[in-house]
Amino acid sequence: MGHVQDRWYKEVLDPEASGKKIRVPTALHGKGLRYKVRYIDPDGQERSKSYPDKKLKDARAFFWQRLRQTS
Repeated sequence: MGHVQDRWYKEVLDPEASGKKIRVPTALHGKGLRYKVRYIDPDGQERSKSYPDKKLKDARAFFWQRLRQTS
């Protein structure tokens, strides 16, 4: 199990529109690597690997590769 986290933006509920989510910049916006892949390795330890901006596709590919290895 795991997920890909966008460290530069987070989703919050829009206070002006009921139930609608909007993306807002985090304190880390524009700093460091943008995407963090978190996963559980075969030994049960949580691991992570980070990717730069515009590499979401690579981060997701790595995540699915790790997920298949642990299944």
